[in-house]
Amino acid sequence: MEIWKESEGLYVVSNKGRVSRNGLGIKSRHDRYGYAIVTLWIEGTQLTRKVHRLVAQAFIDNPSNLATVNHINGIKDDNRVENLEWKSVRENHRHAFETGLHTIGENRTAGRPVKLTGADIPRIRELIESGLGNTAIGKLFGVSCGCIYSIRVGKSWAHI
Repeated sequence: MEIWKESEGLYVVSNKGRVSRNGLGIKSRHDRYGYAIVTLWIEGTQLTRKVHRLVAQAFIDNPSNLATVNHINGIKDDNRVENLEWKSVRENHRHAFETGLHTIGENRTAGRPVKLTGADIPRIRELIESGLGNTAIGKLFGVSCGCIYSIRVGKSWAHI
């Protein structure tokens, strides 16, 4: 049975992942990452919203104020409430790796090939320990000094 709840003021969202206004369905499209999105007009402003997030906000309690909505089955446009759950960013990433939705060095990020692989990280850490600077290490691996800094401080590749 489809259940509807209020969302974003003038709109309603269903437990089946549909969005409507005044009884008229809002057509969704996919963003570049494969998530279903809709365009909403709120107080004269055009806003783009991810459907899975609207469904989770309407139907799933989030007492721990977790940041991300995870698709349990990994299908990014399956926005049924029973396929969604709130997770921390770290938990969401872990789920993606554990289920094979994301593999190091093989996926593409924002349309660009991944330059570093998991095999590069131990060598980069050795170079960091030896005292070599971020810029020099970045040039060796074809990445920015900011990328190396993120590895140095544990912001990136902390799982390896």
